[in-house]
Amino acid sequence: MALAEWLQSRGLAQYAAVLEDNGIDLEALALVSDGDLQALGILLGHRRKLLKAIAERSAGQLTMQSPRQVTPMHLAEKILLSRAALEGERKLVTVLFADLKGSMELLAERDPEDARKILDPVLD
Repeated sequence: MALAEWLQSRGLAQYAAVLEDNGIDLEALALVSDGDLQALGILLGHRRKLLKAIAERSAGQLTMQSPRQVTPMHLAEKILLSRAALEGERKLVTVLFADLKGSMELLAERDPEDARKILDPVLD
C-alpha cells in the first residue's frame, strides 16, 4: 500500500504531497515524531490522529512477524536440532530441611548474612 492510499484511508489525504515531498514513505513514517509533523505544517489534531495511526500500524506489523523473521538462521537451526532444548529436562533433586532446636529464636531478629555466619560453622 502506498503512503497516499494509507493516508486517504485515515482521512488525512491532504498531507500526502507534503510528506512525499519531504521523502517520507510508509517506512520512514514510522520514524516521524510530533515535532517533525509540526515542522511540516500539519495541524495539531491531525498530528495526533496521524501519530495514533502510525503507532497502530507499527503494532500490527510487530504482531504479524513470525519467529523465523526475527531469529537468526544459525540460532533457529540450533534450537530445532536440539530436542532437549525444546522438551526441557528432568533431574532428581534431594532437599534436606533441618530445624536446629532454638535456631528460629536465635536468628529471628538477625540479618540473613549474619544468620548464615552463625549457622555455617554448625552445618559444616
